[in-house]
Amino acid sequence: MFTAFVATTLIAGGCSWRSGGGGNRNANRSSNAANSENQDATVSITVGKSEARSVSAVIQATGSLTAQESSDVAPKVAGKVANVYVNVGDFVGSGATIAKLDDTDARQRVAVAQAAVRQQEAAFDRLKQS
Repeated sequence: MFTAFVATTLIAGGCSWRSGGGGNRNANRSSNAANSENQDATVSITVGKSEARSVSAVIQATGSLTAQESSDVAPKVAGKVANVYVNVGDFVGSGATIAKLDDTDARQRVAVAQAAVRQQEAAFDRLKQS
């Protein structure tokens, strides 16, 4: 009840143009002289019942963020990335696996090199026996 009275008083006081409620008095006097026919115009206001309700506080802002710390990560060898185990912005510790490279080509090269080693060992054994 008291809130409704205060709200009505504030609205009526703020809308009262003739009583000098707000604004510059000199501006009101010059306006009064120029618009003498508008001085008698009434201002209609609508009064409603005040009610308490919650208002959600939402702030939309545009800006840019910068990290306090960042690290550049580069693999020791070039290759295709097969799996990524973390997302951008995730915290990772030292030694953590963050991605896996496709090792198909490297495994094939290792198999070929191991076959070549076995061939050379067999050739060496033949030379030792002769």
